[in-house]
Amino acid sequence: MFWGVPCLSLARAPFVPAFTAAVCAKAGAAGLRINPEGYVLTLPAVSAYLGADALAAAAVCGMADEEQEMLMLIDIGTNAEIVLGNKNGLLCCSAAAGPAFEGGRITHGTGGVSGAIDHVCLESEEGYSTIDNRDPVGICGSGLIDAVAELLRYGVIDHTGRLKKREELAGSCGARFLDRLVKHEGQAAFLLDKRSGLVLTQGDIRELQLAKAAVQAGTAVLCREMGITPAQISRVYLAGGFGSSLNVENACRLGLLPSTLAAKVVAVGNAAGTGAKASLRQGPFLEVLEQARKRMRYIDLALSPLFQEEFLNSLDF
Repeated sequence: MFWGVPCLSLARAPFVPAFTAAVCAKAGAAGLRINPEGYVLTLPAVSAYLGADALAAAAVCGMADEEQEMLMLIDIGTNAEIVLGNKNGLLCCSAAAGPAFEGGRITHGTGGVSGAIDHVCLESEEGYSTIDNRDPVGICGSGLIDAVAELLRYGVIDHTGRLKKREELAGSCGARFLDRLVKHEGQAAFLLDKRSGLVLTQGDIRELQLAKAAVQAGTAVLCREMGITPAQISRVYLAGGFGSSLNVENACRLGLLPSTLAAKVVAVGNAAGTGAKASLRQGPFLEVLEQARKRMRYIDLALSPLFQEEFLNSLDF
């Protein structure tokens, strides 16, 4: 759309982009009000659902340069981009996780804004922390994962994600939370904050299950296609702001990440932005991007029977 190229093919199956190569043109042709002789560069993509951001992140992490170790990159959002491999070959996919990790379709969900509950620990007196230590306005993705992991740890929910009834918690370690089991608009809920009335509902937990199952299944498909087990992965790069704030132990408890990878996770922040800046400052980085793109093979999960099988097997905690 930026270049004025028709994009109708992206709205129809099989969702083929008009181009995936890098494009470089004069600023005047792009309509940007800078020096008209300056250049505008859009970076290469892999497919309709794995764009320049994931490709740049993989290149920044050196995935196309590593010869021996098996590396994985995960950028979790509405679409979770996952890349697996090394210099000998890279497999990639995009798992449709939905908006739960970004606060979408969650009763009191929000993005990573000031006042968002970003971490939950039911052992502490307050029970949670918020971004910028402000009064809570909602719960963001990292807080959602913590909250559900804590409820699972204390037995307030079972492995299917069902919030237990009060009588089921009597005499268990979850009995201390009986007063937090409430109803919200007719469905079972857990009271996160008594002052503001913020809750986590049964429906919210189901939304998280769908999101985490998509990522878990996408990871499993790439491992099986590569012919390895998760234990053979040497490092896992978590990209984006969500990855930087994620409690890895809780992510593993829910199955979002394989438990064997807990000690191998490295948060790399805005790796896509780092790649964009490197493309401007270092001419050779564009060649690195292109080499990474040539080594990548995209797996369309929508067409994969294996993904459907893994997704159904990944819904439970």
